Amino acid sequence: MTEELIRKARMLEEEDKLEEAVEVYSQIEVEAEKAGEIDLASQIYIEKGLVLTKLGRNQEAVELYRKALENYEKLGDEVGIADSAYHLCISLLEIGENQEAIKNGERALEIYQKHNMSEYVVDTIYALGLAYLADEQNEKGLDLLNQALNEYQKTKNDEAVASVLLDLGDAQFELENFDEALEYYKKALKKYELMNDNISYANTLVTISELYEEKEEPVKAADNYVKAIEIYIKEGLKEAAGDYLKRVESMLWDLPKTSRRRIRNLLDDLKNKL
Repeated sequence: MTEELIRKARMLEEEDKLEEAVEVYSQIEVEAEKAGEIDLASQIYIEKGLVLTKLGRNQEAVELYRKALENYEKLGDEVGIADSAYHLCISLLEIGENQEAIKNGERALEIYQKHNMSEYVVDTIYALGLAYLADEQNEKGLDLLNQALNEYQKTKNDEAVASVLLDLGDAQFELENFDEALEYYKKALKKYELMNDNISYANTLVTISELYEEKEEPVKAADNYVKAIEIYIKEGLKEAAGDYLKRVESMLWDLPKTSRRRIRNLLDDLKNKL
């Protein structure tokens, strides 16, 4: 019966029926606790926590990961401890508990390294890099992100490579190193193009536009927004397209006259496609 419920919960999660998945996981959780099945309960805490994270309910996820961690400590299950600590690192980061995120990330990393779990090691290095950056320990954070980037490149994990490139770009953007940030964003664009991930490509164009706005280069900003809008329309994301159309329209009077006319014409064409 329990195995059937677990399969049901995972299927609901796969179908993006997340609230329903949470309900089924909660049912399993209660039954496992009543039966004193600590190992099963801990497994469910983590799986349910992952769904809650997708729903943005990070504080609830944190409490579940803490329960799993406590149980695995009682069981002496090092890998379980590492898994719980790793997920705690990520969710604590989401709610701004950066120091606690770092503490748990370092704990998970030590165990994964001890057990030679290379894939988990790299993912944890990545999470730790973000945690250190959030804690304004920029040198350490950038070093860890670059370590993760190198490892993902070795295994040709293009999706992870693109994600790290974006985070490196964001870090440099935050530090106002705009040219360095732009280089990372352009590399991410190439990865998304290779993967045919049009939406991520468009989202990155938007970030590049925001960078150009910060640099007070409105023509380049407008051009990249227009490229992103075209993709959003093709992908059926009309609300996003409409929002950025309005944003570019608000920029028109910051543009030189010749560029303003060209951009206005492009916007008129895009409006007709909405």
